[in-house]
Amino acid sequence: GYITRQPDGSDAMRAIARSIEEGAMALLRREYIVLLPCLVIVALLLGWAVGSRTALAYVLGGLCSIAAGFSGMKAATKANVRTAEAARRALG
Repeated sequence: GYITRQPDGSDAMRAIARSIEEGAMALLRREYIVLLPCLVIVALLLGWAVGSRTALAYVLGGLCSIAAGFSGMKAATKANVRTAEAARRALG
């Protein structure tokens, strides 16, 4: 979209941005690997204590949260290097 059409800086800036994006995505993957068992345990407890529809809603909410986290982090890391490049151009 619009963000990815903006200039993304020098080769060095792009390399740094790739490293930041790689690290951010690795962090999210690791977080979600740790959190998924908790999601399953709470869903099972909700299914037992409240009902399967509540458990399903909880799981769907958790999955939507995971998707939002990944897409938000992807957008933020793409936008950061472009913001830095725009500031560099404005000041330089």
